[in-house]
Amino acid sequence: MINLSYETKSKENLLIFFLISIGAQIIAYQVHEFGHYLVGMILGIEQRFVLTGVMHEELTNLHQALHSSGGLVATLVLAVISLVLLISSKKSNSYLLSFVYANTLLRIQPMVDSLVSKNMQYQDEYKVAESIGISGQLLCIISLVIFSAIFATAIYYSGKKKILKIIVFIFASGVAAIIINSLGSMLFY
Repeated sequence: MINLSYETKSKENLLIFFLISIGAQIIAYQVHEFGHYLVGMILGIEQRFVLTGVMHEELTNLHQALHSSGGLVATLVLAVISLVLLISSKKSNSYLLSFVYANTLLRIQPMVDSLVSKNMQYQDEYKVAESIGISGQLLCIISLVIFSAIFATAIYYSGKKKILKIIVFIFASGVAAIIINSLGSMLFY
């Protein structure tokens, strides 16, 4: 049995947090994409799941809205569950913190990039909104506010060295993205 309460030194804690964060980011990304895939399966959409996303045929507006919301819902559920477990935990928990950060930054980072570059049409929130006839920017901003609130709450409950943990996680997130993209291009293209 693995002892999760093993006391480690500060540098070991950061290394463990970094490694856990890479794994959490990869898992969060794959669960997000699987959310899309699962909805597609339910709707009977011809699709293919690869490491970097779900490839599918052209969709009707309703199917596009539902398919795009699958990943969002999976990510939101994981973020909320991880946050609730983190808050109810008696002490700082790097495992749970990594999963909250992974699931919130999975939506925050691309959303901020898209808002800055004014290139939002590829975001799930934008696709959902446009498919049901509302402003894509509005739903993107609402999503950004929700995930930012979850992220801020996680920071509050993250224990000591809050800023250092965020920096380590963001670096781990970049490493995870490189791993996913490299494996995806080697295996599927």
